Amino acid sequence: MNAIEAVPPRDPASASAGSRGEAVEQQLAALRDLQRTHPFWNCPLLAGFAQGAFSREDLRYVFSQYHLYSSSFTRFIAAVMATCEDDGFRAALSANLWEEGGGREPSRRHAQIFRNFLQHSLGVEDIARIEYAPFTRQFVNEYLEQSMHLPPMAAAAFLAVGTEGIVPRMYEIMRTGLRRAGIPDAELEFFAIHIACDDDHALTLEQLMLSYAHRPGWFAACAAAVTRALDLRTAFFGQLFDTLQNVRLEPMLRRMQARESLARGIEDTALCHRPGGATIEMYANEVEKLNIRFTVERLPVTAEVLDPRMVRIPAGKFN
Repeated sequence: MNAIEAVPPRDPASASAGSRGEAVEQQLAALRDLQRTHPFWNCPLLAGFAQGAFSREDLRYVFSQYHLYSSSFTRFIAAVMATCEDDGFRAALSANLWEEGGGREPSRRHAQIFRNFLQHSLGVEDIARIEYAPFTRQFVNEYLEQSMHLPPMAAAAFLAVGTEGIVPRMYEIMRTGLRRAGIPDAELEFFAIHIACDDDHALTLEQLMLSYAHRPGWFAACAAAVTRALDLRTAFFGQLFDTLQNVRLEPMLRRMQARESLARGIEDTALCHRPGGATIEMYANEVEKLNIRFTVERLPVTAEVLDPRMVRIPAGKFN
């Protein structure tokens, strides 16, 4: 039984005040569970971040594409704000926009902090010349379309549970990969800010979503919107990961098609290892009672695919 089916089929609008509040809490928990268990969390791109599998070059491509979403985010909030019927919630959303925009310091707006990260940490010198993939533009356009044209209660769920609600967990995974790529915490301000503050942003949108809980069909509309947001991001991250593989291989394939050596620009000493040459110690193990003794060393040769290593086992010993 999935999270949606597990919710009691009571209509909050027809229940007593106490039971109505209990039913809404159960349905909110079901929406959060829907978010928590969505296949998005198992996508290859997030797995790569968690494993520290990406180089700075990989990260430069991934976050260059992500920049279009980051720089467009205030448009999504503004779209939901425009369809909101309650001036109190519009005021709260405007406060979120104010914070995203840097408050009294527009140079501290979140989109600019992200640009600083691209330029200073990943070496993207000219942001204006980033070539966005068609799937990146489609993702951002679809996100804006959903924010503008979903019914207000569904649009609030789309951004509350399906978007803002995932940010701390998602950016924590990304920060793990960035750290493992050698980027210091001092340069990860954008991620630290959103890990710390997006719960508050999500709460404002969540309260807006809950304000419609008395309306018929509320839960089904919100569940569909949450799923839609996560499905869109899953598709985007999947296409981003697949394209990254092509980006990695493109320079090698271009050289092969031009009949150029893959070793061009690499010194001969970086391509071979001779007995007695220097190695990089990685691991050693000795268990005397089992007659085990061996070492593992990395060979310092340049390789684009393999990770060549040397295992040494003394005569009469085992590994």
